[in-house]
Amino acid sequence: MAEGGRLPLGCSVGRRPACTAAGVEVFWDDRDERPGVKFKDADLIGFPVRVVVGGKALAKGVVEVSTRREKKAEGVPPAKLLEVVKATLAAGAKTLSL
Repeated sequence: MAEGGRLPLGCSVGRRPACTAAGVEVFWDDRDERPGVKFKDADLIGFPVRVVVGGKALAKGVVEVSTRREKKAEGVPPAKLLEVVKATLAAGAKTLSL
């Protein structure tokens, strides 16, 4: 559990409806697999933006966002997630639009 009693699942569940309502298609990978397996599959499928909601990042008050082209993840506050994802997709998902 992340500090402050917030679970990663709770954060991701809370953001999903806002994303879909804004026209951003969401793929929620809740399989019982290691993160590396899920990341590899996301790359094979070709998702342009990846958002990882994990306990360590949430403890810092952020979620990890990266593009398929840039593997380096950036910390984004959950409140700004939708704005960053939409701007990144609008720009062609070549780099994060922070």
